[in-house]
Amino acid sequence: MSSNRKSRLTGEEYKQARLLLGEGPKYTALSGVPEPIYKATIDGFNSAAFHQRCDLTEGTVSIIWTDNCAGILGGRTSMRWNTANQQYSADPMAYLIQLKANGSLVQDGKLHLRQSTDTGAIYCRQDYGPTFGQGHDLRVHLQNKTFSASSRTYAAPTQPFSNQSSHLNEVEVFAADDFFGDGTNEPFQNMPDTATLQRERKELLTELQEFDVPFDGVRSANVLLFGHAGAGKSSFLRCADTIMQNRFSYIADTGTATASLTRKLRKLPLRPNVKSMLRLGLKEVPAEYPMRLWDTMGWSDTAYQHGELGPILDGHVPNNFVFDDTTTISPRSPGYIRDPHVKDTVHVILVLVAASEVCTDDVAATIKTNLALTRRRDIRTILVLTKIDEVDERLAEEPHMGDHSEIVDELVTAAAAATGVATDDILAIKNYTKERSTSLKVEVPVLKVLVRAMYAAHDYFRNLADTDSVPQENHASWGRQSKRRRKGNANSSSADRTACAAGASSH
Repeated sequence: MSSNRKSRLTGEEYKQARLLLGEGPKYTALSGVPEPIYKATIDGFNSAAFHQRCDLTEGTVSIIWTDNCAGILGGRTSMRWNTANQQYSADPMAYLIQLKANGSLVQDGKLHLRQSTDTGAIYCRQDYGPTFGQGHDLRVHLQNKTFSASSRTYAAPTQPFSNQSSHLNEVEVFAADDFFGDGTNEPFQNMPDTATLQRERKELLTELQEFDVPFDGVRSANVLLFGHAGAGKSSFLRCADTIMQNRFSYIADTGTATASLTRKLRKLPLRPNVKSMLRLGLKEVPAEYPMRLWDTMGWSDTAYQHGELGPILDGHVPNNFVFDDTTTISPRSPGYIRDPHVKDTVHVILVLVAASEVCTDDVAATIKTNLALTRRRDIRTILVLTKIDEVDERLAEEPHMGDHSEIVDELVTAAAAATGVATDDILAIKNYTKERSTSLKVEVPVLKVLVRAMYAAHDYFRNLADTDSVPQENHASWGRQSKRRRKGNANSSSADRTACAAGASSH
């Protein structure tokens, strides 16, 4: 696809347009947003250019953007835009949609013909752009960059097409075959076979087990799993343990509740099933991998209102600590670690967010807020987009192909802009949900996340070892010796509480 002809539709808008306009068999061969056959900003805002590029195409989808791009309208016809005769045409397969209004997707924005036998589904005329309905319900005035919309020939229960007229920002027309696909083409090219995935899993597991923490007195990298309730933190943990055991694991409760199912901090080591790992061809499998995954409660309207994240990052919160939404973590809290060692602190944070929600204002604001806390401590943040099959339906069956999805790629770019996390630190996965057996297609992307976290931890330890505040000769008394670090954290504790509360309450 040439960059200048690339459609303005986002992956999310494209998917919704397909859902609204699609009829008959469900098409599954998505390959990203197709290239329009007519694009007004490239081909010209004039009816001659529109008809030249579209009249020979049997079946089209027209999408128009209002002047501020807050509204998107569209229409589908199975007929040709035939300008040989100035006339109306019947088309029982014609529909209109309001895809977006006031910047938000419209869920019930499909307008059917009032009567399927109506002879005025579309109107063809040489000096007109795409025109639907008698009267007309949607007419595009290309020459003066305006459109008019009403509801005469078409109707819907919610009547999204109120009388309106506005300036145009863009008009795109797609061949219907391109827009919906024909269901026969392979959606991904060059997919790895089972042998390739098995080899990749072995290589990733070998990288994990050979990781050597470059810091005296620390045996494991502590990786905090953090995210909104229902994002899939516990599912990620379960998936990681499934990989270690080479069978389904039920180490964590999972579900779809809006409130967090996890109510305590659990610091869980990655302990492999040694016999199973040896059968995979690994050598000298350790009893425990040099990484611990910390599972904690998800952020919500009630969680993290008292600055809990700061004490967790700094190593003051003990294993199996039970959170109380009404209590601030303090030296009086049960098991409070007053003088934490480097081995007690968080070294990397994985922020897990549902892919469909990462660019929403409240989620992006919470990530930004808590990113400030981790950056003050030089802790690397890796953003993990979960449930990628909900934004690209192909990935339900091929989750290992997230790196090749145009929709996910576009979402990663948008997520980086919305959250401030670098694109290189944003990964996409699908956790185990409805699978009845283990799958390399699910596990390989999760292993890539763990390996990325391992390298981030390695960089953290190297940076820490290079600072004067953590003398290499006596790490056991790190808390007492790093007075400058402790003083800085003490001064920022109030800010941490304010930031955590503001971030969580925005969700």
